[in-house]
Amino acid sequence: VRWLAEAGYISFLTQLRRGDVLELIESISKLHAHLERSFEHALLPAIKVFAPDGARAPFVLAYTGERTCTAPLFEGALVAAAELLCGTRLRLEPAEPPPAGCDVAWRVTVVD
Repeated sequence: VRWLAEAGYISFLTQLRRGDVLELIESISKLHAHLERSFEHALLPAIKVFAPDGARAPFVLAYTGERTCTAPLFEGALVAAAELLCGTRLRLEPAEPPPAGCDVAWRVTVVD
């Protein structure tokens, strides 16, 4: 998260997001797409939210990518970004099994 801030990408996320965690996740997806266009060899994960009936939380967040070993890095970055940018503390717990076609998934809840 610090590297992203120093490279100016936090302001990119701040401009994209509108305030809640689901919108932040959407902005992270847009950031990944931007980075993949900017860096030819970037292999960034796809992230998808599974929110029953449009629920804001809890929801399942799925991660799919070439390098599943980076899932813990993404998990930590998301928790830090949610607190920094949205003022929201998250708890991510493994969701087993992940949704079909996804490598890793977490059940995401907001911590009061």
